[in-house]
Amino acid sequence: MNRLRARRALVVALVALALTAPPAGASRVRPSPVKLALGVYGVYGIPVQQQDVGQGPLYGARLKMTFLGALGLEGFYTSFQEGDVAFSTSVGSQTIKGGSQVIYGGNLILGSTAPSGLCPYLTGGVGDYTLAKPARATLHCRGFNGGVGLELRSLPGLAIDLSGRLHVALPAPGGARKFVAVQAGINYYFVH
Repeated sequence: MNRLRARRALVVALVALALTAPPAGASRVRPSPVKLALGVYGVYGIPVQQQDVGQGPLYGARLKMTFLGALGLEGFYTSFQEGDVAFSTSVGSQTIKGGSQVIYGGNLILGSTAPSGLCPYLTGGVGDYTLAKPARATLHCRGFNGGVGLELRSLPGLAIDLSGRLHVALPAPGGARKFVAVQAGINYYFVH
């Protein structure tokens, strides 16, 4: 049993090394000052301080551009499908149907410029939020988001991207709709 664990750990370590180690002579290659990537992601959205919506899946796409060293821009599309909420009352159980949030936004990115390996980053920006729910009119508003992420980059231009973001939509003065996006996806750097 211990040998099997040791073999698995060795295989995982070798795969990680193969993905992150630069090839011989890589230090002589001058990287491009501008990097462009397309990415897709998904996983889950978790409402924050919202009693009328539940957790649900999310998915999206992004276009990233890195320039001026560690500074970059990201344009993104995110769709969060809110879950239903069931609760009990004196007359029986009831369900509030979930809705959806669709976001088109732009963020600044501050992070590592390494061509491979683990690359942490911070991100934040603004977006146009569309909030739809069966029990109310569709709302269009501005919102903000920010968070942290980690890319595991490999030299062929592929990167695994893990991040967490807090989204805050502001549909009316004094009100806010918030959710945490737990995201995992893949980015492909077609200019790097």
